Amino acid sequence: MEFNINRVRQIAEIMAKEVCEKISSDLEIEQIEMSLRELAKAAAGVGLQKVIEAQAGAYPEEVTCACGETAQADGKRQAVVWSVFGKVGYRRGIMGVRTVIGDNLRWIKDWG
Repeated sequence: MEFNINRVRQIAEIMAKEVCEKISSDLEIEQIEMSLRELAKAAAGVGLQKVIEAQAGAYPEEVTCACGETAQADGKRQAVVWSVFGKVGYRRGIMGVRTVIGDNLRWIKDWG
């Protein structure tokens, strides 16, 4: 995958500024590298969250359930994925099939 070099430079400048603000000037190169690695990992985790949530917005509002009924989107819930960047929380859509039981609208199937 190729990346826009100008964006990469902007990200690098932001990371360097953040690390320079947090560290003392007498740190060894290993400590600076570890600080940059921790920052890159944290930023990548947030990036993963944003990509997952952006892709989740592309799903349809309705789909046909295996039971033959129409499943509908019904909000979002918190979910977690463990990645190389650590534990990443994100919001994902909930789909379900509803039925009327008496006067109440209830979920008969729920997934997501």
